[in-house]
Amino acid sequence: MSKGNEIPPLLKKQAEQSLAKFVDQAPKGKVFIATFKGARVLIQEQVPHPKNAKPLNLPYALLDYTDQGWQLLFRGTSGQWQLMPGDLPSAHIEEKLEQIRVDALGVF
Repeated sequence: MSKGNEIPPLLKKQAEQSLAKFVDQAPKGKVFIATFKGARVLIQEQVPHPKNAKPLNLPYALLDYTDQGWQLLFRGTSGQWQLMPGDLPSAHIEEKLEQIRVDALGVF
């Protein structure tokens, strides 16, 4: 996981564009928010609060950038972020966003 890594400016710009497209193309009824936090991108799903109209932002996925590329993490039943089984680093964030869209393991 990233510790002290910085996303190179060109890669960050590409990631921002890919994330904007991912957020804009969310499935009907879903609202996503993507936030950079150092070398990580937190994707949250915005859902209505069950008792009032205030929206809640729930952790959905975490993209972690290292010098080897992007890795995808999901929130496990323990509440901790876990690396997707079999996930290999990728230089292209689009590959990780596609994994989220497809959700082959049913974790999202």
